[in-house]
Amino acid sequence: MNFHTKWKFVLFLLLPLSVPFAVQGSWHEEEGFSSRTPSLKIESPKKAPAYVKPINIKLENTEKHDGLINLNLLIKTNPEKHQHVLKGTFSDSTGITMIGTRVRLAGEGKSTVEVVAKSQLGEVFTGNTQIRYSEGVDFSDNNSLIKRLQMNVKGLKGPVGTTRARLLKKGKYTRIANTVIYHPMLPLNDDQKGSLLKKLVIHYRGRLLATFDLGDAISNDPYITFSFIDWESDVGEMQVQWHDTNGKVYVPDKVYVKK
Repeated sequence: MNFHTKWKFVLFLLLPLSVPFAVQGSWHEEEGFSSRTPSLKIESPKKAPAYVKPINIKLENTEKHDGLINLNLLIKTNPEKHQHVLKGTFSDSTGITMIGTRVRLAGEGKSTVEVVAKSQLGEVFTGNTQIRYSEGVDFSDNNSLIKRLQMNVKGLKGPVGTTRARLLKKGKYTRIANTVIYHPMLPLNDDQKGSLLKKLVIHYRGRLLATFDLGDAISNDPYITFSFIDWESDVGEMQVQWHDTNGKVYVPDKVYVKK
């Protein structure tokens, strides 16, 4: 048997071992993950108003176990006191790769959104993007902020503090959590009384999953969504707590689950 014949014979023996992997793929591919270089992506729709502007942050091309351990979101062009949107801190091995919220922008023209994040493996990611808009908010006047208040989420009604939460199963392991609360988010200005939500705490299956410290630049009726990994096949129980500057804690009557 010459060299070429031997090589073809070896390939023939190996082929049955390689075909099943090529057909069914890896569990990373099933959940939408790849082996390319990770990168931080920031997106915002163009048409949304400046006082309730959605911001979506995604760590792309990362392995399931290498999610984020913390994240800081700032509006750099807001007045210094009102630049902070949120700071997220996440438990180990949660695989968080997507976070979304809504912000409010001061002035008019364009604002710079900046994100600094750290992965479970210690990698630091930074990103920024510019958002254009026509009319922003005036953080120095709570009366003008009150005029901006409106119900942005269909079906959410009730007094201040009314909360809704939902948990979505996506794929075999990925979960999408989101929560929204009806609240004016009035800054604590020197000459005006205000009321702000300062923290969102989320537990899942009885353990701490994520903590978000909230700033002035988060919009009224705050909304937060994020993805995480659950290695169990069923959907676990999630607890949501919003904390305000007056010591009150708001929780949803029920967490809606969609499988």
